Amino acid sequence: MLYQYIVGHAFNANTQLTAAVFTGVGSRLNLAGEVEMDAAIMDGRGLRAGAVGAVKNVKNPVSLARKIMDLTPHVLLVGEGASQFAQESGVQLVPMQELITEKSRRALAQVKSLPFGIDPKAEEEEEEHGTVGAAVMDTAGNLATSISTGGISGKHVGRVGDSPIIGGGIYCDNMVGAAVATGQGESIIRTCLANNIIQLMSTGMAPQQAGDSALETMRQRVSGLAGVIVLDRHGNSGICCNTGHMSWAQLKDNELSWGLSADDRNTEEISL
Repeated sequence: MLYQYIVGHAFNANTQLTAAVFTGVGSRLNLAGEVEMDAAIMDGRGLRAGAVGAVKNVKNPVSLARKIMDLTPHVLLVGEGASQFAQESGVQLVPMQELITEKSRRALAQVKSLPFGIDPKAEEEEEEHGTVGAAVMDTAGNLATSISTGGISGKHVGRVGDSPIIGGGIYCDNMVGAAVATGQGESIIRTCLANNIIQLMSTGMAPQQAGDSALETMRQRVSGLAGVIVLDRHGNSGICCNTGHMSWAQLKDNELSWGLSADDRNTEEISL
């Protein structure tokens, strides 16, 4: 199951994350028509983290982020340096053309037709930038988070969003909880959204309340739109967003829940 798979990846050094949802295929294109991807992973046990920004030819960017966390003293590598480390550490590299789809080409053409290039609503809708994030807890109570994104269509070459920014789009601490965000990257960075949620939970706020409060603060301060998935150290969760759409799924015990927005909830009992 996805829960076991991600937990295994987060805490088993021999597991490789190859699920299609975390690959770079179909990533949105920058103004030069290139793929530039961001990703991060964090281990709540010791606040270890690894992240990559603006990588162009890595098939599984989050796998590279994991290598940075495990094999280097660094947290974030970007661009050519990240690609060089990928080669050194055995992470799969592919020709950029293998990551580009016709849908991503059409999305870039549509953005280029707009008067000011970037669509101000692009990061409102998940389908426009395809960020995938996960927050998980294992049976020992350890927390981990991971996130991968191709960004938004028509971004400037070299633009890095919130996903690889520890405390921005992702954070994880066994003593408090975990948070992963998607949405308007610059707004998320400016308000340190994930860290803000963790700080609120450290005061005793429940995950849902902390996520909603942090999103409201972001909206008031910078008119930002985003969605977050939140876990506390007891395994309680929150699904929070101030956008019209955010696909999500949750697996706890034998109950699978999912929806297309924070208010949309479907539940099914499954056998593991």
